Amino acid sequence: MPSLWGRNGVLPAGVRQGELGDCWFLSAAAALAERPERLKKIFVNQEYPENGAFRINFFSMGRPVSVIVDDRLPMDPSDGNAAPVNTRVSKNGAWWMPILEKAYAKFNVFHANIDGGTPLQSIQDLTNMPAERFESNDQSTEELFGTLHEADQKDWIAIGACYKTYQGLTSGHAYTILGALKLTDDEGKEWNLLRMRNPWGSEGYNGPWSDKDHRRWTDSMRLKAGHTQADDGIFLLPVETFRVAFTYYYVGMYQDWKTSTWTNSKPGKTHRSTISSSVDQDAVLTLRWIARRRHPQVGCEGKEENATQSYNVFLTNTSTGERRQEAAYNDIGYVYHRFEGGIKAGHTWKLMVYDFNYGQAQEQDFTVTLHAAQEQINFNTE
Repeated sequence: MPSLWGRNGVLPAGVRQGELGDCWFLSAAAALAERPERLKKIFVNQEYPENGAFRINFFSMGRPVSVIVDDRLPMDPSDGNAAPVNTRVSKNGAWWMPILEKAYAKFNVFHANIDGGTPLQSIQDLTNMPAERFESNDQSTEELFGTLHEADQKDWIAIGACYKTYQGLTSGHAYTILGALKLTDDEGKEWNLLRMRNPWGSEGYNGPWSDKDHRRWTDSMRLKAGHTQADDGIFLLPVETFRVAFTYYYVGMYQDWKTSTWTNSKPGKTHRSTISSSVDQDAVLTLRWIARRRHPQVGCEGKEENATQSYNVFLTNTSTGERRQEAAYNDIGYVYHRFEGGIKAGHTWKLMVYDFNYGQAQEQDFTVTLHAAQEQINFNTE
């Protein structure tokens, strides 16, 4: 019987990507596998079934969606070995990644629809957790390190998108960000370092603090960093190097949020609600609708065939007069807002959702979710 999780259990390294350009999805799945219990929540089957049929749970607009697939993989017989076209079974003998990839392709209609994308979408589809995209050059090195240090301390998911071939790093590839640490070297110099993993299981990186950097990696430094020099896919690099090679990075806020949702199915250009909390707490607001890749491009009379919804979110604090605005990631159907400093007890926020393409695109339902750190926050819709 094949093994779902592999001979040595779930391993986040050793992803054997195929011809499909879905590293944006595979990297999110590999990041989840750093905590095997998170990955296993997605699978209804916890063992390899005799009939080869799997049920996988994804999320759409904040709601779980089950997808059923079998274990038959597309094969390429052209080289005489009939190798899988897409992701292969790992060297650990684990089937979970190719099964998950096949289910995600079905979730998005077919394989071609997941050829290219962003971890911002795959993190949400896999976990239902809020996620944020950061542009590295929009932050100072201190701000970037601080963001990733917070993610590390809170055990969130973090993924870096490399868009430059630099010091052995692979352009067009996504790496898991395992942690952020401050280190003082043997000469007394302080470094802000990021611990990275290449999901392929090999390193490649050859810059400062790579495993090939024998001058810096003394016995005392290995002990301080808790680092083993081995070609296992894990390496450290300075945050300055990260800013050069990684254009974007993504943080998935994986924690036990107290959530409340408002699903709107009424047509209209504007939709309104109010938000208030009984305690001071950290909170994130997300708005989601069906991503473009998940529905066929079918034209409707009087509508643009490729037009999609385009929402903006406007927030006003009636207690202070503070105003905030968030635009949409239209292709993936997502708006995100993290309340800076949290939501204060006794403060009321007015929420307006504005549809810029009202009357041009086929109308869709949307779901607004409030993710609260301590107590559930309710909507009062108008």
